[in-house]
Amino acid sequence: HMDDILDEFRQVAATITYHPPRIPLVSTLTGRPTTTDELLTPDYWTDQIRGTVRFTDALTSLHEAGTTTFVE
Repeated sequence: HMDDILDEFRQVAATITYHPPRIPLVSTLTGRPTTTDELLTPDYWTDQIRGTVRFTDALTSLHEAGTTTFVE
């Protein structure tokens, strides 16, 4: 289970130097466009491990924004 590694993952994620993305991103964690503030935190990436994948919501957000090419 992923719960067993969350604390250790968060500790490792806290050692990484994060940089703002160069292109807009849509999160499958929230199903919406991300903000730079959330992407630059260890908690966001730790939540990615355990959170529900909102793939359909993310695709809907992209479609509503007029996106026609997708890369997963």
